[in-house]
Amino acid sequence: MLEASGDILIIFIWNTIINALSRFYFDKLIKNNKLVVSTALWVSWGVLLVLTLVILMFGGHVSKILTGSTDFRWVCTLSFISVFIKITSQVGGTYLLMTHRSITYSTVGILQMILGISLNIILIIVLRMGLIGVVITSAISAFVSSIIFNSIAIKNCGLGFDRIILKKMMVYSLPLIPGDIVSYLSRQAERFMIRYIGGLSLLGILEMGYKWAPLMVFLIVEPFFRFWDPKRLNLAENDPNAGRILGDILIKFATILFFVTLLFANNIGAVIHLLTPSEFWKATNIATIEILSAAINAIFFHLNFGFYFKKKTGQYSLIITIISAVKIGLSFIIIKTWGINGAAVSACVAITIQLIVCTIIGQRLFKIWIEYRKLIFLVLVVISLYFLTFLPLVQNFISLLANSFSLPTLPFQNNKYMLKMTDLIATRQIYIWQMVVNTIIAMVYLPFAYIIIPETRAIVPLIKNIFVRKMTTTSTTNEQCNSNDES
Repeated sequence: MLEASGDILIIFIWNTIINALSRFYFDKLIKNNKLVVSTALWVSWGVLLVLTLVILMFGGHVSKILTGSTDFRWVCTLSFISVFIKITSQVGGTYLLMTHRSITYSTVGILQMILGISLNIILIIVLRMGLIGVVITSAISAFVSSIIFNSIAIKNCGLGFDRIILKKMMVYSLPLIPGDIVSYLSRQAERFMIRYIGGLSLLGILEMGYKWAPLMVFLIVEPFFRFWDPKRLNLAENDPNAGRILGDILIKFATILFFVTLLFANNIGAVIHLLTPSEFWKATNIATIEILSAAINAIFFHLNFGFYFKKKTGQYSLIITIISAVKIGLSFIIIKTWGINGAAVSACVAITIQLIVCTIIGQRLFKIWIEYRKLIFLVLVVISLYFLTFLPLVQNFISLLANSFSLPTLPFQNNKYMLKMTDLIATRQIYIWQMVVNTIIAMVYLPFAYIIIPETRAIVPLIKNIFVRKMTTTSTTNEQCNSNDES
């Protein structure tokens, strides 16, 4: 419940402040773009102050609503304050990305991670503070990163405030909030339906299936768009060839994304069977569909650009609201028909409809030169390689490997954890071999990426030059050694 509440707050505050920051920083109509950053800082601090006072006053009531007890008042209070601070830190963080200081941004992120791990060890393991130690760690690490990020922003942009800029930012970003909230609630509706129809056991399977796609988003989509969002706005404002550049980046991103999607889809079943009890194995189909939905959503983020650039956020939010509302009814019908898998299917259908509708309208607002043939070709390759793993020939080969080659046992058999791991490998090694074979099948995709992205063709000569240079160096070294031996 704390996580869900934090998500709602992030949707509200992020779209109110951060989303508008990137758009108006590159707006040609604003003469002093540094005022955009400083105004966003003041707004974020004001929101932080107000929400902190509210949660301090009503923390007990919030704890009662979310956990059913006032015993977790300070846990809830610190959790929400941590969320507020994280959002304020992203004003300075977004400024660093907009000014191409990704190394500084990453360095602060690494320092925050090291600080968080250190505090967790001290507060949880050494001092045994438990759950309160976790939230204290989160709040402190968020505060430190916020200080660093915002100090850099203040040093470069000052502390000015402009009411006109604030009004423009609010007019731009506030219409996005209803669409995002309805979209969020439509995903939560699936959980309530499964809970009502199938009980807690099916809900647990659904949640297990939902756990894996966010990992792909965290590894590929989120880092890319943190950099690309401000960059593409800058290009669209200043470069007449921005549409072609955005289309070129789209096909390159899609090529990498499809490979990662194929890796996840090919191996998610084996991973679930290997790492979870048999009760959760039904989550395989759900996880696969969610991975597909995450990939479609990532492409959607590219193609909805026209709405943001032309400031048609109200129109965009209306489309998302209508599709999300329809999806709630669609979810009920599909879940009734297909059971638990219907929850993931309905989400995938809704995201696909969003992609189609927003692409058609978004292209009218800002033309992105999309290489449809290449995209369709890559999609067909991914689909073919995915279904190749289900062929009887491949399945029989995996069984042959599992029966013919036993994996080695782990050392330290007197350790109970190592003993459990050895037993797990012995009883489920077929899934390890399945991962090996399916990964090799996924690697067949790479030659097609070599064809689609011309820049990758430079890798082969580069590797060849490195290899030749190494061979030349080795040969020269051997000749010198032989000469020394003769001397």
